[in-house]
Amino acid sequence: MDKASRPTKAHLCKIFSSARKGPKEKTFGSICNSVWLAAERDNTLRAAVAFAAGAGSWERSPELRKRLLTAVDNAKAPIMLVQAANDYSTAPSRALADELDRLHKPYLLKIYPPVGQTPDNGHNFVYTGINQWENDVFRFLDEHLKH
Repeated sequence: MDKASRPTKAHLCKIFSSARKGPKEKTFGSICNSVWLAAERDNTLRAAVAFAAGAGSWERSPELRKRLLTAVDNAKAPIMLVQAANDYSTAPSRALADELDRLHKPYLLKIYPPVGQTPDNGHNFVYTGINQWENDVFRFLDEHLKH
């Protein structure tokens, strides 16, 4: 992906901001689930980036764990897992990366230093930490989207 065709930081902010229902309530879980379903089912997808996959639900939802691990098993595209160290839990990203590694599938796990003081701050890293993750995400996409 060349710089002229990639979304701008403002565009990314708009995408992520439009996913919010209100100041604290977000539909980001749905966006994340869509990333996994697309990676699993769309053979034309060439790369996927998932932010804080299952961070708020992993420990209490065996169904979610099973579903995301199944999606990883079936995924064809390289996957980048992104989150802050102080998110609700980094266990899902680590478990999904372990599964991708076991299957010898291309992936990148990137856990950034804590952001703010709380797990809520860490989980909002997708919105508030664009300056930190932007170059890494585009580098991953550039690597996997070359023609």
